[in-house]
Amino acid sequence: MTGKISYWKRDSGFGFAIPADDSDDVFVHWSHLPTGIRRLLRGQEIEFTPVEHPGNKSRLATNIKILDAPEVSGASDGRN
Repeated sequence: MTGKISYWKRDSGFGFAIPADDSDDVFVHWSHLPTGIRRLLRGQEIEFTPVEHPGNKSRLATNIKILDAPEVSGASDGRN
């Protein structure tokens, strides 16, 4: 499944992605990012495997692959 990061909270290391199929948002945690990556930016496209997130209504993105980087001028980490 693919999607784009809609929000990323840098200090906490988590955010959400909007799947390309317009299904419900998916929870993204830094521990499921590729080795050496600790954060993502709004608009960044990812590929992932969604799984049920224990104790939460959101699905969890696992096996995350980063497909592209957002345009620098429009990049945001979700703090604005």
